[in-house]
Amino acid sequence: GAMLAALLLSVGQAGPATGGTYVAIGGSNTCGHGVAEGGAFQYRLAVALRSAGVASTHVNKCLPAMGPTYAAACARAILPANMTFATVEFLPNMRDELGHDLNAFKRLLRYLADRGVRTVVVQILPMWRHAALAQVDAPMQATARELGFPVVMVDQARPEEAGLFLEDGTRHLNGKGHQEVTRRVLEAARGLRAPAPAPVQEGAVRNDTAMARCYLGRDVRKAVLEAKGFSEVDISGERRQGKYAWQAVEPGSELRLCAGDLRGYRSPRISLGYQKSHVRNPPLMGMATAACEGCACTVTWRGFKPSPECRPHNCTFDGLHKRKRLLTTVTDFAVLTPLKSKEGFATAPGAREGCPCVLVVRNPPQPAPRQRVVIRAFVVGETHETLFANKFHFRFASVAEAFRRRRLRAR
Repeated sequence: GAMLAALLLSVGQAGPATGGTYVAIGGSNTCGHGVAEGGAFQYRLAVALRSAGVASTHVNKCLPAMGPTYAAACARAILPANMTFATVEFLPNMRDELGHDLNAFKRLLRYLADRGVRTVVVQILPMWRHAALAQVDAPMQATARELGFPVVMVDQARPEEAGLFLEDGTRHLNGKGHQEVTRRVLEAARGLRAPAPAPVQEGAVRNDTAMARCYLGRDVRKAVLEAKGFSEVDISGERRQGKYAWQAVEPGSELRLCAGDLRGYRSPRISLGYQKSHVRNPPLMGMATAACEGCACTVTWRGFKPSPECRPHNCTFDGLHKRKRLLTTVTDFAVLTPLKSKEGFATAPGAREGCPCVLVVRNPPQPAPRQRVVIRAFVVGETHETLFANKFHFRFASVAEAFRRRRLRAR
């Protein structure tokens, strides 16, 4: 009690008296897997930071089974502008055979630093993949300290910390572990000042033009240029609400989405998330095509595998799931690769002003037994930064959002 009060007082002295937002960024430990409702360290911290006057609001941006790629690539879309405090926790989910996760982690911390967000990095090192994760931990901690961000470390290999983890063989903290992380974060935040943005070289301009553009769920509306026959609907049904998508049910429908100027990318990729349904789960999804306007694209992939239905300049995708087992509707992705010429990603003659590259989605022009098309996601960015745009992680994103809404309704 007295110790926590002292920590709160010291944390509050380092920042603004009121206002601001605490953002919790991380994986399943940040979400609180395996502990009681509200028992995760992010919820305990939110109460403490509100009492200290550091952050009056709390935004949960945890996502189970996800590394830092999604948060780094889509930072502009998913992180609020008025952040004053953040925790970042990704170590158990790092997969770094190619270095992509570590690069994403560095970009995410740099993004927070450039916006003056006081950040504490939480490193949770379980016995699971201990040796491999320990190797990734060292450069992660070095990056944090270079930016002036303190690091809180919990290592299951230490005898005194083994009791902070669940006894189910997973990589997750128990209730006592979340309490301890809360205490250590508050301790680390004592006297923590807002970081200074990195110096910009003379003649250079700091901007985010090369960051991924992420439009997931309701945010797809921000990319819509024209909609003929498509409209935004909530497809979640009566029991749930908030699963927004752009839907077409009439033949000859068209949806134009702005992919923007691609010249800031070295190897861009455009991913279109479309809803799928099982043959026993009506209403059945139909066929559609995706193609680029104003820029040259080739389409050779759908989901994770090359698709024989994709042609050089447009892709026909089918929203009907062919598997025998009954599935609820999921989101799959069609992937388009813009073609690079000697002039870079040049726009074609007649390209739309303000949006040189447009993705056009069409369903069949003539009536068909299945003509319903549902678009749920649209992502543009560097290829290695947008690999999260797949049905596995998008399903987890949908689940995390559903849990968030359920918690808000319960309050």
